[in-house]
Amino acid sequence: MNIREFHVVPQLPGTLTPLLELANDLWWSWNADAQELFRRIAPGKFDELRGNPIRLLGATPPDRLRAIAEDADFREHMDRVLAERQQYRQRDGWFGTPADAPPRIAYFCAEYGIHECLPIYSGGLGVLAGDTLKSASDLGIPMVAVGLAYRNGYFMQRINADGWQTERYVENDFIQMPMTLVRTDSGDPLTVSVAMAERTVRSWVWKVDVGRIPLLLLDPNLPDAPEQDRSLCSSLYGGDTRIRLEQELLLGVGGVHALAALGIQPDLFHMNEGHSALATLEQTARFMEADSLTFEEARTMAAAVNVFTTHTPVAAGHDEFEQDLIGPYLQPFAERMGVSQETLMELGLGNPSFSSNGDGEDTEPEPEQEDEEADVEQPVEPQRFCMTVLGLRMSKFRNAVSKLHGTVSREMWQHLWEPLEARETPIRPITNGIHASTWTSSSVHQLLDSHLEPDWSNRATDPAVWTKVHDIPDQELWSTRSKMRHELVDEIRQRLERQARRFGTSAASVRRTLRVLDPEVLTIGFCRRFATYKRAVLLFRDVERLARIVTDVQRPVQFVFAGKAHPKDEPGKRFIQNIVHLSHEEKFEGRIVFLEGYELDLARSILHGVDVWLNTPRRPYEASGTSGMKAAFNGALNLSILDGWWCEGYSGDNGWAIGEPDADASEEAQDELDAAALYDLLEHEIVPLFYERDRNKLPHAWLERVKNSMGSLCHQFNSDRMVKEYADGFYRPALESRKRLSGNDGEELKALLEWHRHIDENWQDVQITNVDTDLQKARGVGEEIPVSVQVEAPGIDPQDLVVEVLIGTPDAEGHLQDVSVEPTRYTSSDHTGHGFYGTVACQRTGRFGLTVRVRPARSGSDLLWDRTLFHWG
Repeated sequence: MNIREFHVVPQLPGTLTPLLELANDLWWSWNADAQELFRRIAPGKFDELRGNPIRLLGATPPDRLRAIAEDADFREHMDRVLAERQQYRQRDGWFGTPADAPPRIAYFCAEYGIHECLPIYSGGLGVLAGDTLKSASDLGIPMVAVGLAYRNGYFMQRINADGWQTERYVENDFIQMPMTLVRTDSGDPLTVSVAMAERTVRSWVWKVDVGRIPLLLLDPNLPDAPEQDRSLCSSLYGGDTRIRLEQELLLGVGGVHALAALGIQPDLFHMNEGHSALATLEQTARFMEADSLTFEEARTMAAAVNVFTTHTPVAAGHDEFEQDLIGPYLQPFAERMGVSQETLMELGLGNPSFSSNGDGEDTEPEPEQEDEEADVEQPVEPQRFCMTVLGLRMSKFRNAVSKLHGTVSREMWQHLWEPLEARETPIRPITNGIHASTWTSSSVHQLLDSHLEPDWSNRATDPAVWTKVHDIPDQELWSTRSKMRHELVDEIRQRLERQARRFGTSAASVRRTLRVLDPEVLTIGFCRRFATYKRAVLLFRDVERLARIVTDVQRPVQFVFAGKAHPKDEPGKRFIQNIVHLSHEEKFEGRIVFLEGYELDLARSILHGVDVWLNTPRRPYEASGTSGMKAAFNGALNLSILDGWWCEGYSGDNGWAIGEPDADASEEAQDELDAAALYDLLEHEIVPLFYERDRNKLPHAWLERVKNSMGSLCHQFNSDRMVKEYADGFYRPALESRKRLSGNDGEELKALLEWHRHIDENWQDVQITNVDTDLQKARGVGEEIPVSVQVEAPGIDPQDLVVEVLIGTPDAEGHLQDVSVEPTRYTSSDHTGHGFYGTVACQRTGRFGLTVRVRPARSGSDLLWDRTLFHWG
């Protein structure tokens, strides 16, 4: 059958044509007035179509469009929204560049969770990326984003009659989504090509406007392409290892090609996770070709302007590929750069040093060898090429996504910078945040508009703005929260009714769904990815105790669960099934529900309506988490393990912390401890506080905690603050580095590398010849210990040496723990070498050890990746 495709697009009356431009700008997704405008076109239809204005305009009958075109009130509303959008796009932003400045920052991510009408996301990483683009737009960051256009997205979740998750993949019709195909001046689709081993893959480029940020999505599903290429981006995180590698090559390398084809020349790259790390090789090759740089010069230049964010605290979560698989894909780069394939391979070798499985749970340790087998040579498994290692090595600016995750990441990747101490590993934390206007419900938004500064959402990072939440009358706050709980219960009943009808259950069963939950009862939500480390079933370790809590006549409690398990995650699916089965038991029926179809719209509804947000990950496997931040913006209180962002957010009076980590406890024992702590909090603190009312039925103590939560969390855990940290800590310095290294035909870059070669040639002759300090007598707290160091360094300027004193607690293996590093200063040189002097302060009592090291450094040398040269004394 020879099928010839054609496209049908919305046809609007002349006065309504601006609606199509508005619909194609996802700015409307965080502007309530714009969303209300679309709802007016066909009441009920906008939400039915998952908030997709392109489908809405295409599905609205012509006579209805003509009617609203003649409606003066509608046109006035439309003109108001269009004027607001125009003003938004033209204003200068916080970053300080003009509104029409070309993009200078290229942001790469494998998924983007901007709105449910654009389903190219799976979970937290994508939602974080979407919120990043929204804040970048609000703040005027000159950014362009790059991703992939997945024909089938992730998957649509259904729960069958036995409670088992099933997956349904629905093909995305990009023509009916807020995205446009990029075309050349001749009108043909723009095509970019990427070399992949023995073939070349061609892709179209789609453009999505996210406010002022253009998002480019590569799509290899060309009509005349081989099926192997057309199906490459059929699904997100699907397929085998080779497909995963080719997706990442398309994202990273194809993304750079797409930017160049559009005449966009970004000054720096920000890679959000390792999926796009191969962009650094294309970047290096282009520096070599455009500026006639050597490989080392180009590699150094690329790293100096690259930002890399790692989100994954578990080893198995980092993409790794066998050398035999990735080798042919690296070969075209090696030929372009004039280096060996092995040279490029080494950039990605150095696997994570933190052992865990794909769910973020510790693997069982290998059994120890018996003595008689100790001398038997064991086969060494070849290292795999790790995208995170490539990203870390090819970026000067590196970050984790919370303070605790920073500690975990520095320990995980310390071996790449040996012999630095773990705390010195150059990975800093920038804690995630959420986009306030996107995630705050319209009801709470109106409440805050009435009591905070009028432009509070544009000043969300200012702590002073949030102090006024304490002035909100309890009656108004409680009325708003109660209204949202009622709306959630209504939506849950509707969803469960549709699900019951799909199962073909009895009329009586369908009627029961209309009575589940109670809009006046304390409602607790658990809504997230069902990876096993998130311990969704922790709540059910003592079913009888939970039943007593839930069914208390005077103070009942109800729970709402939602979330997806990865299609290949059988344990995660069993968690879902267990909860579904328990929800049907008589003691829990109507008080515990599991909702299928976990997407952004469902997540918003639950976040808006619950009173408490439950989070039970196994520490420290929650890198950051952001759902609890969204709950806080809506007046829900967090009940969470002290992991990820909650370690920074919890203050004692703004939510609850579940248990305490026990380093010596097994996983089973820790689960038991955490479950007991969770039940105790529910029984003795949370439930009593919620139901403690005055004669007007107001829970004043509960509402005070809600205000404490909003006042202490909202200014800190929002994406404006996060993006500002990236801008001030990474983007501005990277832009300055580029200017510095590329000036005067790269004179400083070449001088820096020449200095490094000189150091490398002479470093073997450097030695610490003497350390003079008096450690024989006990010292008092506050006393300073003088340390004099003599260094012999033939051929090296003493100004290019840094001598440091390390002090810490010695362990049984002869290593220092809890190390602090103190600098010394150069004093003089003579025939015996160079002298350095410093002092070490005694800050607390105990047993300590001291050692000294010397390393090379000069202005700009932090831009170089090396093996970290040290000598110890």
